[in-house]
Amino acid sequence: MYSFEHKTRIAEKALNLLHDGMFILISGGTTCREFARKLPIHLNATIFTTSLPTALQLLEHPTLEVIFLGGRLSKNSQLAVTGEVLQQLGEIRMDLCFTGLNGLDVEKGMTDNDWEVVQVTKAMMQSSDKIVALSISEKLNSVQRIKVCNLNDLDVLITELEPEHELLYPFQLNGLKII
Repeated sequence: MYSFEHKTRIAEKALNLLHDGMFILISGGTTCREFARKLPIHLNATIFTTSLPTALQLLEHPTLEVIFLGGRLSKNSQLAVTGEVLQQLGEIRMDLCFTGLNGLDVEKGMTDNDWEVVQVTKAMMQSSDKIVALSISEKLNSVQRIKVCNLNDLDVLITELEPEHELLYPFQLNGLKII
């Protein structure tokens, strides 16, 4: 896995946001899959995902209830991306949504390059009380073609960097909590 050490560090930081009884959404991508792999063995939670690889990783955990929101799978993203998924997401309320990203910029917000993935990510965010973006720092200050959300729609950003790192300062100035 590309930047494995960074993604492991991000996953470990994200674990501090969890507690038993939560309803959690986890999107796709290698950082989210690493987060799923690192979930504490004692965690009792209900995890929803639209990502087939993430769902398969979660199934290895002995105490989680895993719910795969399914439909047609995108070959590129390995995510379920049909209208059925959007409808299912509209019927549930999550405590936390952990999402990966492909681009994050202070002015342009969170962006991606896959229309169907963007629609699913937006629905995941709308169904969640708190949005946590997991990203390696090289994706910061980059912009893809399709807007997912504004920066202020995110609650927390977790990178491999320490929160005081100068690269993160503009994001903090704009109200984003950095872990």
